[in-house]
Amino acid sequence: MYSNYKGNYEKFCEFNVKVLNMPRHTFENMNISFVKALANILQNIELKENKEFTNKDLYYFVHMYLAQNRDVEIQLYIENLFDFSFVTREQIDEYYDGEVGRKFRHLVEVMKLWGLLEKVQTSDKIFINENICKEFSTIDDKTLEILRTKLVAMDIEDNSFFQSLKNIKDIMIQKGQIFSYKPAINILRYIKEINRPVSQFEISNLLGIILPEYDNSEQLYNNAINIGKQLPSNLKEQQKWFFEFMDWKNEEGQLYRYTASQAPHFKFNGFILFMKDLNLIKKLEDNSIILTEYSEKLLEEDIPVEVAELERYINIAEQSYSDKELAQLIVYNIKPSLLKYADQNEDFIYAMNIRSINNPKFDRKGKKVRNKLIAELAKVKAGYICQISKEPTFRDEKGNNYVESHHIIEFNGEDGPDVVENLLVISPFYHSLLHHACKEDIANLYDHIRKNNIINIDLFKKMADKYHCIEEKHLKVLLQKHLISNIEYKELVKYIT
Repeated sequence: MYSNYKGNYEKFCEFNVKVLNMPRHTFENMNISFVKALANILQNIELKENKEFTNKDLYYFVHMYLAQNRDVEIQLYIENLFDFSFVTREQIDEYYDGEVGRKFRHLVEVMKLWGLLEKVQTSDKIFINENICKEFSTIDDKTLEILRTKLVAMDIEDNSFFQSLKNIKDIMIQKGQIFSYKPAINILRYIKEINRPVSQFEISNLLGIILPEYDNSEQLYNNAINIGKQLPSNLKEQQKWFFEFMDWKNEEGQLYRYTASQAPHFKFNGFILFMKDLNLIKKLEDNSIILTEYSEKLLEEDIPVEVAELERYINIAEQSYSDKELAQLIVYNIKPSLLKYADQNEDFIYAMNIRSINNPKFDRKGKKVRNKLIAELAKVKAGYICQISKEPTFRDEKGNNYVESHHIIEFNGEDGPDVVENLLVISPFYHSLLHHACKEDIANLYDHIRKNNIINIDLFKKMADKYHCIEEKHLKVLLQKHLISNIEYKELVKYIT
């Protein structure tokens, strides 16, 4: 894949501009505490009527906020970016138009990378993602590490920062789209498969470079592995070997040299620092990079790495906060990832169901609690449409069609399995009816569900076949609810036996 970039100096330079050029306000500040401080600023600045704004507008808003609120912690992160002797918009704009503007744009890029800011689709303006800012600002130091989830799931396909990079925009213009690629996951996979300490140089040149020749992330990863296995194990010799491999030398045989800020391992450094801060990788004394014990375990999971992280993310949030709104907010923020995986294949949902059965969750009092990811996956499969009415309900405050998931065989009272197939996605009206209506109305609704084939005998056979989670006690419950007939009950008893 690198053959088009071998040879002369022009190709050497062309290769180096293909790197994912990470923001670098100062490398010392590339940590999650820094991002949280930025989230706090965005939550507090006064926007007035401006929901969409330019970078310069944002600089003005932040300047005015900090002039009135001298937060010591924030000042440590962004010192020398503001002169509070300036009070008019004209003075502040003029100050921004100098060197300060370039430095501030790095802050904007950090905020876009983490989703605090989003790009407006039809213009160069940006807007604040209030949900992500709230999530960051709510999490305290004790649970800061759960934000590694966001880094693991970061994808050049839908991230505002990556989408703003010139090399990514050029590929999108050329091909009409960019493929899905998650740098953190592939870096972890690479370190595990290459089975030795790695260098920042090789990570950046093999996994931080996005070439138009690639059609998908597996091509990129396989190319990295092929070259990585040839690299010298002595990390200090890797750059010389790679330059020889790429034929990057002048007529006298001297290897080319990077100009200031040109080296991929400099440009990509910010991402590696975030991975280190979030305990995904660690650096040894010789600056070589290895997996942490946490990452080793993460790569052994039987579901996608980022989904395992998402699941842990929700669990920690629910256990650490009495505020259930935060847990709901987290589910909302990860919904795009769930949609993507659920749409890809049934194997993902099967793996999540098996995981739910084998790893039941309990609250602090020891009571079994339902898996929020399973509940959300059921809604994803139903397209967020009520399965009884076949109609949308109403939009919630985030603009989504609101539905709820109901266990057909009750989760606690009837010991029903917490799997997608045992969930009925319905409107809050029908959900309330099933729990609080008189027996006659509940029976009529179950009769409607049966007659319209919303629930049938094949559903329970499927659950028995795939998950071995249906017992005779469950069948008695279904018979009592008239969700199966006497004949079907006998057939199912024989089937599961």
